[in-house]
Amino acid sequence: VSSASASSLPVGSSMVSSRPAAAPLSSSSSDAEMDCLTCVQPMDYVSVGACNHRHVCPPCTLKMRKMLKKTECILCKANLDVVIFTKEKERDFSNFDTSSMVRMQNCGVYFDDKVIEDRCRDLLAKKCPKCAIKPFKDLTQLRAHLKEAHGLYYCTVCLKHEKNYLSEQKLYNKREHDDHLKGSKGH
Repeated sequence: VSSASASSLPVGSSMVSSRPAAAPLSSSSSDAEMDCLTCVQPMDYVSVGACNHRHVCPPCTLKMRKMLKKTECILCKANLDVVIFTKEKERDFSNFDTSSMVRMQNCGVYFDDKVIEDRCRDLLAKKCPKCAIKPFKDLTQLRAHLKEAHGLYYCTVCLKHEKNYLSEQKLYNKREHDDHLKGSKGH
């Protein structure tokens, strides 16, 4: 993996793409260039659980686990208490030792690589998309900063009901925000 920033990690704008999935449903070594079945983006890393299916990228798996509270495999529907985010696309789940891995709290995700850990944590960070200041402690602070420093707003209804990363949420200026809240395309 290149040393690209976390923001370069492909993340689909929704959990289910309207394009058909291109990835085969096997885990053979011919799958070197697999696409995620959810966002249909090429995968440098995979998420693998006890069922050994590995056709969903870590950002989509993280979104399902943290935001949608879904822990089942999208292929076989097995409940996966633990998943591992790894670059090793062929390694069976039983051959990993989670005791030496970093664990993300409250979602059963383990990282066997610092790069994917940093990328995933970055996806969840409360960062200003307009300036390079350190992440905020909470969403309230970020929203106050966006309003004061940039005159921008997140829609609180969209934040509550759209299960997307902040980087996928739309920002509005004051007029657009007001129109969004009362318009036919808004709420």
